[in-house]
Amino acid sequence: RRVLCIARRQIRPGEVPEGAKFEGTGPNDCNFPMRDFEFIGLYGIEDPPKEGVALAVLKAQRAGVKVVMVTGDHPDTARAIAARINILHGDNDLEGDQLHGAEDFSVITGSMLESRVPKTDNFTDDELPEVVEWWKKATQHTRVFARVSPIHKQVIVQAYQKYGYDGLGDVCAMTGDGV
Repeated sequence: RRVLCIARRQIRPGEVPEGAKFEGTGPNDCNFPMRDFEFIGLYGIEDPPKEGVALAVLKAQRAGVKVVMVTGDHPDTARAIAARINILHGDNDLEGDQLHGAEDFSVITGSMLESRVPKTDNFTDDELPEVVEWWKKATQHTRVFARVSPIHKQVIVQAYQKYGYDGLGDVCAMTGDGV
């Protein structure tokens, strides 16, 4: 479920960005004024998971498949959806309780990946040790990646292939919108 706030504001000619190209995601990085808006209203939407997804995830997990969600959604939205479809099991997740450091890796965002992408098109044996260690933990503990870009999705799959399964590499399959 999501609630969007609708507001409006007149933009004066001197406030229009060069080339009339409006960019940014919030008040800290927008190239146009983000103040003095008039509140119009709230709009609630829900895009529930498709029927059968939660059961399919359970069946895959029972067959030994590690199900991971990779999405462009906000981390809170991703966490809520992952819980609804049995990818995250909440605070009483026994596996998470037993794995030291797992709480730091429950949901990883795209911004957390920026300094950990490979130096070349794929991970090599020349990656920095701290990057290798981070990805080993991420592939072991993480079940949700949120606010990721298409290139992040590629890097995540490559990381599982290189560092998953205790460093032997995981066999990966991917499905979803645009895949």
